[in-house]
Order: sequence, then C-alpha cells, then structure tokens
Amino acid sequence: MLMARDTLRGWAADIPLRRAGWTGQPLFSGSSAELNFLTLISDERLRATEPASVSLYLENGELRAKASGYNQAGAPVSKELLLDENVLVFSLRYFGKSPQEEPARWYESWQEPLLLPDLIKAEWQTAEGSSPPPLILQPGLAQRESQMSLHSILPDEKAR
Repeated sequence: MLMARDTLRGWAADIPLRRAGWTGQPLFSGSSAELNFLTLISDERLRATEPASVSLYLENGELRAKASGYNQAGAPVSKELLLDENVLVFSLRYFGKSPQEEPARWYESWQEPLLLPDLIKAEWQTAEGSSPPPLILQPGLAQRESQMSLHSILPDEKAR
C-alpha cells in the first residue's frame, strides 16, 4: 500500500499548472470526502497523450484512487490503487490561497477549478483504530519545481 501512496503522490505532482486547451470537466475539484483532478500520467498502461481523470474516494471501507485515461492506441484504460482497507473515517483538507482571501489557509473543500491548492492532506482511521500518517499531496509540484522565478534562490557559486 506504500507504493499506492507514492503513485498517487506522483499523479498529483503531474497535474499541469495550466489547462492547455482541455475541455470538459474541471482541472481540479475537492470536497472533504472526495478528490477529482486531471493529470498527465505516463506509465505501463496510461500514456500522457491525453489527460487522465483521477479520483480519490472511500468505497465500502476501502480507500481507493482510480485513474481513467487512454493508452497509446487511444483505447480507454483505467488503473486502480488500494490505499487502505477497513477504513471507517476519511477526510480531505486543502491548503492554499483562494483569489478572494489572504493569506493561505486550510479549507474543507476546494472550489477553484483552475487554481490548484498548494497541499492536500488525506487522513483516515481504520476499524482497528489505527490512523496511518497523513498522506500529503502537492498538486503541480513537477512543473513548480521545473520553473525558476524571481523568488527562486540561486545556487551558491561554490556549488556549481
């Protein structure tokens, strides 16, 4: 199940910062009980030629993530991840700055479909009473780390 957590982190990190002409569903939506986003996935089943739709949800006591997209041949495919079993309580929270509010804070839901939160925290408790460490996702991390801005710290001259 640790691999499932890592895979989901990668899917969230690969959410593009800009929608790039995609039509249809919103780039991102999140409530306290479910998360949905579009991302570019490239693995053995899904290819990054079209956006994949990813959902994180609790169903019949199983915490699952599902990615639905297309393979290289254009045929629809999906990939499911099981994050945990026997889950009784599941909640999501979103950290970021909405256009209407300053400063950044935690939200129970994210209602900005084109603006990504900085962090997503998924927490749950199992029937056995255990609470695994929170799962922290960083939407758009891959593109954020690939860009340098005026706020980026330049590498030390000696380190080059």
